[in-house]
Amino acid sequence: MVFFRKTAITDVEALLELYQGVAEVPGGLARLQHEISREYIHGFVEKTLATGIGLVAVNSEDERIVGELHAYSPNLFYFEHVLSDLTVAVDKALAEMCIAKAIRDDAKIMALHTSVIMQTALPMYQRMGFRFLKEVPDIFGVSYAVYTKQLSAAV
Repeated sequence: MVFFRKTAITDVEALLELYQGVAEVPGGLARLQHEISREYIHGFVEKTLATGIGLVAVNSEDERIVGELHAYSPNLFYFEHVLSDLTVAVDKALAEMCIAKAIRDDAKIMALHTSVIMQTALPMYQRMGFRFLKEVPDIFGVSYAVYTKQLSAAV
């Protein structure tokens, strides 16, 4: 199982591990593995806690952080109402845990809604067996589609 909680300054080491792992996958993050340092992680966590929002997904079995989302204010007067630098880091284990839960719940098919602009997530979903089903209406001018993964033979 996974639970979500607010990001804390004590998460820096675990986030460093998550980000380094996700960056190993080509296109996993907008940063390369050598660009991810303790200082980088500590910096965005401090900014997130000061002016933004941050959430971590934690595997309840081993307390490992398997996903993270953050955004924070650029701290400029004209943009103080804006959150920027949105980053989402998802360990493949989190997606696999969601699929395993769906199988335990006897789901036959798993579906997700994504876009080609999700340049890191979409290829990961496709490698995990999700296939294009159909296009759906654009959102703010961005095309979206539904992708599905068959979970059992009887569909």
